[in-house]
Amino acid sequence: MAQASTTLAEDLRGLFRGMLRVDAVARRLYARDASIFEVEPQAVAIPQDADDLAVLLKYCQEHQLPVTARGAGTGLAGESVGAGVIVDLSVHFQAIRQIASDSVTVEAGVRYAALAAALAEQGRRLAPDPASGDVCTIGGMIATNASGSNLYRHGYIRDYVQELEVLWDNGESARLISPAARPCPLKRGESGETGVRPAAPPAAEGPRTADIRRGVTELLSAHRHLIACRPTATPYDRCGYRLDDVWTPAGVDLARLLVGSEGTLGLVTAARLRTIPLPGGCAMLLLGFASLEAAVRAGSDCRRFPLTACDLLDQRLLSLRRRPAHPGALAIPPSVAAALLVTIEADSPEQALERGWGLANTLCSAAGAVLLAEPSCDPQQQARMRAVRQEAVRGLYALGPGPRPLPGIEDLGVPAEELPAFIAALLELLQRREVTAALLIHLLTGQVHLRPLLDLEQPQDRVRLWTLAEEVHSLVLRLGGTVSTQHGVGWARTPWVERQAGPLYPLYRELKRIFDPRHLLNPGKIVGPDPSREAWPLYEPLAQTPAATLSGNGRRPLPVVFDPAAAAEAARCSRCGDCRTHQLPQRMCPLFRLSELELAAPRAKAELFRLLHNHPQR
Repeated sequence: MAQASTTLAEDLRGLFRGMLRVDAVARRLYARDASIFEVEPQAVAIPQDADDLAVLLKYCQEHQLPVTARGAGTGLAGESVGAGVIVDLSVHFQAIRQIASDSVTVEAGVRYAALAAALAEQGRRLAPDPASGDVCTIGGMIATNASGSNLYRHGYIRDYVQELEVLWDNGESARLISPAARPCPLKRGESGETGVRPAAPPAAEGPRTADIRRGVTELLSAHRHLIACRPTATPYDRCGYRLDDVWTPAGVDLARLLVGSEGTLGLVTAARLRTIPLPGGCAMLLLGFASLEAAVRAGSDCRRFPLTACDLLDQRLLSLRRRPAHPGALAIPPSVAAALLVTIEADSPEQALERGWGLANTLCSAAGAVLLAEPSCDPQQQARMRAVRQEAVRGLYALGPGPRPLPGIEDLGVPAEELPAFIAALLELLQRREVTAALLIHLLTGQVHLRPLLDLEQPQDRVRLWTLAEEVHSLVLRLGGTVSTQHGVGWARTPWVERQAGPLYPLYRELKRIFDPRHLLNPGKIVGPDPSREAWPLYEPLAQTPAATLSGNGRRPLPVVFDPAAAAEAARCSRCGDCRTHQLPQRMCPLFRLSELELAAPRAKAELFRLLHNHPQR
């Protein structure tokens, strides 16, 4: 690999203006994201702009090099991990080009938090609210068709995409305008402009774009009746390529089709997104239940109210949250086995409070709930309520060496009416397999984020995780659910896509061939898995003792002193990516704040220790 990487760097010298890293350290630090997977790339590229990226894509096509786009690397499914060239779009693609009256034009590397702050100044917002919003990028959200706790009311980001700038596998650029959106051209270099520009006709399509549009139109036309039969019974399904709503009277909506394709069809460099007003009023309340089952059954009552979000935390999460209590924190009595955090948006604070009290009275009388925090529109009180969830999740991540809460099977979705039956069957399965787990449930939508506590440093737990994934996903599919409802497919869910898609899967393969005939764009994801790799390329465990310091390549290895305490501290890093935040007052590496490079992120330091510990000769 080293020789091939050196050749790539020499070939692109003078052509590629961005940063190109082919050294072992950079490749290893980009071999992982926030998931449990690890694939070392051949190179890491950080393009300056879309033209720079086009040069790289053309070279990679000519030399049969896979390309995987990456944003903040906060994905839980390994969607931004792959061989070939990793393209980091989070460093330079950060322009908010235009804020119009009802839309915003941004580049792929813009952080959701930065965009939210800019839009709030205009009284607007991008509706989906991902949990990783402090650090995730808009490009990553588009790639995974991101949503958030408010999915029930506000949908996925694909519902807000009006236009995309993309680059195809050969480097050709295209501007894809959704037929449902007003045509409004993207112009590079614009910043801070407000208002709406006059409509303009789309530019003439390039030959690659025309071929793709023709191929997709023929494919969808020939299989319209098959596509209309969705393989799942839940509307909250983002698994595979969504084909059922891209056919319009004006033709195929290529922009909508690319949302959620995880960089397997093309690379998005900029987008125009529909925005909505900030809510006139927003209330939150917190309810407790004596059992998880009682809280899940209350979902049918919740869905009778115009709610925005209902996040259900199980006893495992609550027990971890109770430990770091601090002055001012909301108290959760030990008798509470599940807590429900409810958000209600309305036209006014009074209306939001009225709805909140209506829900509280219903659940307390009909479902045996107890009111842990009354409905409130006060920002400080709402912050205390949100802290219950935030501290619980952080408590999971703060667990030391040993069993840890693992992603991989954390993106389950079933029809909301099947949720009580699914939770009952899931708890029975976990008990039978003697696996402890934490559950965060979006009660309105039937989405379940399952985190089994296993130790991937132990070979037997690696086997147990795959076995558990097979059983859990099979249960989900039997109930008409989906293996990917919110977080992406990536390496984690690709082995089950064919089973879920059924007769649609051959269409997925043909669609991939139309866009990417050489299978160079994020190969092995959605359509796969890659036969040259194991289905789940799990990360390398931390060696119990340092690797031998003798080098077979003639180079003197770095002297590494094995420190058990340092090894334990490095193992604590969950690689969630929260350390990439720009939000004050959270602590982070000041070098990252200045450079925006993943290589300077705090999680990179932990990974570097792992690399030096296991492979000092590199």
